[in-house]
Amino acid sequence: MANSRHFLRTEGNRIVNRDGETVVLRGFGLGGWMNMENFITGYPATESAHREAVRYLEAALARYREMGDAPGVGGGEPADSPLGPGGRFLLESLAGARARVGEQDGAIDLWKEALTLAQGAGDGRGVAALFRRMGRAHLSQGSLESALQDFAEGIVAAQDAGDPIAEARLRLVQGVSLQQAGRPGEAQEAVEAALRIGSELGNREMVAKLNRGLLLIYLWKGELELVREKGLEVRGMAGELGDPQLMFWVEWTLAAAAGLRGNTDELQLRIQELERLADRARSPELRLWATELSLEWAYESGAWEVGLGIGEQAASLGRALNERTILPRILVTLALIYMGRGETERARDLVDEAWEISGADGVAAGVEFLNVHTVVPAHI
Repeated sequence: MANSRHFLRTEGNRIVNRDGETVVLRGFGLGGWMNMENFITGYPATESAHREAVRYLEAALARYREMGDAPGVGGGEPADSPLGPGGRFLLESLAGARARVGEQDGAIDLWKEALTLAQGAGDGRGVAALFRRMGRAHLSQGSLESALQDFAEGIVAAQDAGDPIAEARLRLVQGVSLQQAGRPGEAQEAVEAALRIGSELGNREMVAKLNRGLLLIYLWKGELELVREKGLEVRGMAGELGDPQLMFWVEWTLAAAAGLRGNTDELQLRIQELERLADRARSPELRLWATELSLEWAYESGAWEVGLGIGEQAASLGRALNERTILPRILVTLALIYMGRGETERARDLVDEAWEISGADGVAAGVEFLNVHTVVPAHI
């Protein structure tokens, strides 16, 4: 039982623990563990619902465009108006639905159309919110230059509208983007500016989320003791709020720090907690981030057979979600395992895919904004 918490691996035709001792699994439905889980095949119990929502909202928007925003239909706009308030609501709803199923390009186009309507209506808060959504979509695609431009314009809109909460949220995602661009000093300044706003407002939820943003920056700067010290404090705040996504990211940061310190026992325990939180949040994207740490552990510990299963499933999910931030890192680690097994052609294909997704060609082309956390692994 002392080793029961550790991962198992295969050795020839045997299942063994970390000490090489044969383990016999007894129970019902063990073969089912080899099947793809819900987080791979889609959102648990909701994938078909999300896609149905996209179809329904597409039909509703098409009908709305045909009818116009006439009195009694939308918000009473003139018939020659392209779309009125009701149409904007449909645009934003459809954009959100598309983003949830990984159709980021389509979502961005819809948000841009909604942005034009919000600007025409003088809705500063709506403008700030739309810039934030577009920026987050660009960020998930790895388009850092577009994301940073969106966030900068959103901050101006939030300030003009006198909305400090929107400004703080935009500064947080701006900081995350700057950190991914390899500019940790500017990233920390952006998040600390947001934290001052949250503290002045006395908003506990916002303060917790902003501190989580600082944790990620401390992690990338290698300040591991500070991550551990502050992380335990922020984890307590997240627990009080009961926010599974916030708890996930705090736990992810602590897990990554444990891995960097070489504490594999702590890393394994935190990975298990991450998987539980990702399932609780019903988020395949969060499960993907948890899987990256599992794959790193499998590679470093020599549990390559386990790693191949984890990595191939994670790569399939990342492609399905059109994920461009974490996917290159997963592909490179998976390629290293194949390389260690002598399967060089498969490894080469994965690295080439990671290279293309990461935008690593932009280094030679002199592109200013690149995600160093995806480009660097692709180069290595």
